[in-house]
Amino acid sequence: MTKEIFLAGGCFWGVEEYFSRLPGVVATQVGYANGAAPGPVSYEQVCAGSGHVEALRLVYDQSTRPLRFYLEKLFDVIDPLAVDRQGPDVGRQYRTGVYWTDPADRTAVELELATLQRRHRQPIAVEAGPLVDFQPAEDRHQRYLQKNPGGYCHISPAKLAAASADAAAVDAAQPGRAAPRQPPAFADAAAAVDASATGSAAPRQPPASADAVAAVDASATGRADPRQPPAEHRAADPARLARLTPTQAAVTQQGATEPPFTGEYDQFFEPGLYVDVTSGQPLFVSSQKYDSGCGWPAFSRPIPEALVELEDRSYGRLRTEVRSAGSGAHLGHVFEDGPPELGGLRYCVNSAALEFIPKDQMAARGYAQHLPLVN
Repeated sequence: MTKEIFLAGGCFWGVEEYFSRLPGVVATQVGYANGAAPGPVSYEQVCAGSGHVEALRLVYDQSTRPLRFYLEKLFDVIDPLAVDRQGPDVGRQYRTGVYWTDPADRTAVELELATLQRRHRQPIAVEAGPLVDFQPAEDRHQRYLQKNPGGYCHISPAKLAAASADAAAVDAAQPGRAAPRQPPAFADAAAAVDASATGSAAPRQPPASADAVAAVDASATGRADPRQPPAEHRAADPARLARLTPTQAAVTQQGATEPPFTGEYDQFFEPGLYVDVTSGQPLFVSSQKYDSGCGWPAFSRPIPEALVELEDRSYGRLRTEVRSAGSGAHLGHVFEDGPPELGGLRYCVNSAALEFIPKDQMAARGYAQHLPLVN
């Protein structure tokens, strides 16, 4: 028999990837739950403060695993004491919670939360209650990490790999099911549930493994040796630093990450030059910018010698961080999953770390020497 539960554990990209690997999962779908007002809502409205939480709709076969199993898995990948925050993501939409549609699930949820509370001296911050409203997220968010291997995920590769191993053990113990599977996309939830009930669900392709994701990131470390910046690089300008918004300061000075699809330059493709917001140092030109679909501005290459690359092992992953060579401002990361025809690299950069100089203003603002690169 299939049942559903709605789980919130921070950025729903990673939550969906993690739960989609677990045994007994029939279908998954990410969306926005329990906002201030019901009705259609967009990702941008959620980030602007609609009150919704990023949530996962989980349909599971309770004959394979009970609800308790999935609740314990949720508690294993969240910080239950954090309020409106998980990993580097901060905001009301990143709160944690469990929401049911079947009133009979209330007892099981409350028992598991009581058990979780006994492990902590401080009050836990995990919401629990009936589902009031759920709006499926845009298509670009569904199965995001399946479509973007190596993309941002706040859940560690080790936990993702453990989820896959758990499912593999269950599959291997069942005749004709020797390989791990992934649940189907939730394009038609009713069909997915019906297929599960009749035993006609088709075998699913295994996801890109956590090891594969780590390998993409690890392959960047061949470029991770910091380089000494040339003398002409610009240091941070005190006047610019004083004008930084809270988001710009958090990104450039503390290494924070702005929410995906919210930055000023994500879907911006005007001709011109991108400079370090803290110093004015030229970093990228518009001719090297492309739409990667990752939710942040993406460039195939920087202006020569504009960046330094550093090994980043935060959040249990090995990545290559990029910083402005003159000011040391954090910009983002570089990955090797870019278009092959553009060189194969994706410089994934926070909009908050950049200032855009339109092409027709470059000469007047002292950047005439970079006009040939824009052209």
